[in-house]
Amino acid sequence: MTIEVDDKIADLMRKLQAKAIQRGLSFASYLQGIVEAQPDAPVNCDCSVAEFDLVMTEIGALTAGVQSLPAGFTRADIYGDHD
Repeated sequence: MTIEVDDKIADLMRKLQAKAIQRGLSFASYLQGIVEAQPDAPVNCDCSVAEFDLVMTEIGALTAGVQSLPAGFTRADIYGDHD
């Protein structure tokens, strides 16, 4: 799958990914932590809230057609054949 974003969004995503790596987190975990820690506060990612909102909107659009995992999905569903 190829996703095209403008240079400004790509640069912002690189900055966020670098911060995630610095903290030893996945990109998704880092973003989740930002949102959960201060849902109403400005995001400290060297970007404006508007820029961050734009990235979140674009990420959300990428998952619009993706189905969520079944309610009973467990670790065994992934690793059951070699755990």
